[in-house]
Amino acid sequence: MGRLAAKIIEKATGQPVEARVHVLSSGGMFLHPRDAILKVGSGLRFFYCAGEFSVDAPRGLTQVLVERGTEYTPATVSVYVPSAGAVTVEVELERWTGLSQAGWHPGNTHVHYDENERSPDARLRMDPRVEDLRFTAVSILRRWDKPYASNAYPAGVLTEFCSDHHYVECGEENRHNSRNPPDSGEHGYGHVMLLRIQRAVEPVSRG
Repeated sequence: MGRLAAKIIEKATGQPVEARVHVLSSGGMFLHPRDAILKVGSGLRFFYCAGEFSVDAPRGLTQVLVERGTEYTPATVSVYVPSAGAVTVEVELERWTGLSQAGWHPGNTHVHYDENERSPDARLRMDPRVEDLRFTAVSILRRWDKPYASNAYPAGVLTEFCSDHHYVECGEENRHNSRNPPDSGEHGYGHVMLLRIQRAVEPVSRG
């Protein structure tokens, strides 16, 4: 078993940057560091990377796909991993646009961590960075009786997750649910996102 080590560099600055990474072994297996935060949801599997990573990998050609936000071109490299020892690679990410220069800033106002999330703080620290977001709002949501992990955050600015380039707050998804069971096939009447609030607006969910 060999080892693959990689650094993710922004081409314009030469500095390491956070990103999402998909590593595919020579045998077609998704590889990731043991303690990595993994993407949640369907589609191609990724892990969050703070700028560099290393993984054990079997011998052969290994593919690395790196993505960061919407303003960077995805980068793909192929690396031959030896049967023993380590190989190191640098992956450069290049911007294809700079919307902030025109006054536009990427953001996500609809973030939830469900009852299966075991490390919400670690994920919230990485989410804005790997997606290159200037504004992130994780939202209180009461849907049936599911204990959403993100509901533990207080409404308002989450200063411990903010930085000079990332603003993070907790808002609310004020939801109008169907009064019938989830398996009835009926839906509610939608929801609105409440931001810049100091406390949850009750009732958070209706129905």
